[in-house]
Order: sequence, then C-alpha cells, then structure tokens
Amino acid sequence: MKTKAESIHQMLNANPHCEGAKALSVLIENSGSPIDCIKLNYLTDPPDFSFFESYIKEIIEESSVHIEIPAILNPFIRLGTVLLCDRKTIKDVYKRLNQLIAIKATLLSNPNPKLEEIETEISALKKYLSEVMRPGGAIKSYHPEQKRASQRISVAISRFLKKAEQEHPTAVAIIRQNLSMGSTFLLKQIEEG
Repeated sequence: MKTKAESIHQMLNANPHCEGAKALSVLIENSGSPIDCIKLNYLTDPPDFSFFESYIKEIIEESSVHIEIPAILNPFIRLGTVLLCDRKTIKDVYKRLNQLIAIKATLLSNPNPKLEEIETEISALKKYLSEVMRPGGAIKSYHPEQKRASQRISVAISRFLKKAEQEHPTAVAIIRQNLSMGSTFLLKQIEEG
C-alpha cells in the first residue's frame, strides 16, 4: 500500500510540466509555510532576467560610480501598487462635505426642496470615502499583479487536480483537504496515518 506522500508524488510525476503540478511541487517542498502568490508565481515559472543582468553588469563595469541593481531584477518586490485615490481628492471631498453640511444647516430652519439633493450628495460622498479609505484614515490600495498571480496559480492548480482526480483520487483528496489558496498559498504538513 502506498503512503500519502508516494501517491502525491506519483500524481505530480504523471504531469511534471503542468503549471499546477509545478506549483504543488513548490508547495510540497515548503509545506507548512505560507508562500506569497507573487513568489510562488516566480518559483514555478521564473522569468529570464539574463538580458538585464548582462546589461547592468556592462553599465557597472563602464561606470566608476557604484550603481544599485534595479528592483526589476528582484522579482519578489511588489510592483504596481495602485492607490484608489490621492490625498488631494480626499481633501476636496472633505471640503465639499463641509460646504454641504454648512448649507444643510442653513436650510434646516426653512423647509426647502434642495435639502433632499444635499442629503443625497452627502451620503454619496460618505460612501465614496468609506470605499477608498481604511478606518485609520489610510488610503486603500489595489495590487493588480497580486490578484492576477493568485488567479493564475489557483486556476492552474484546480485544473491540474480536476485532470488528475480520475487516476489519483486519494492524492487529490489529500491535497484539497490540506491546501489553502488566495493571496498566500499554504499546503499544511501532510501526516501519514
């Protein structure tokens, strides 16, 4: 009778060039440790930076000044963080909110049909602020490369497991039971038993 580890390795060896199998192999090597999806993406399919490395070495050799190697040579640095808005926009929204509150205060003493319009704009501005800011006042950000990497790896693993399910049902069940996917991937330690 095969052990759990043997059945998983047999499943992975059946399609070693599949993206899902590569990702699972990396997760098995690092089982019990969470791996960021960007790092996992680069570990399963490392980009070719040889052109940049030779180019940078050439520049460094020609220059008498010490030049730092750019961040693009380090694939684990998060690139492309996109803020949902800027400080000036937040400042303008608060300024408009204060104006509307002052107008509303003057209109409260006299019934006015514009009051409903002002209430609608105030609630829309408050909703906008809640969507782009965290409770502490920091602006929320979006990481498009992280989302793409997470989706790419999740789909590859799911596709691989679906394909392997007929030939290796126990290995697939073990992986599904111990795998968590998202912005970080984690394969829990698989214990024999």
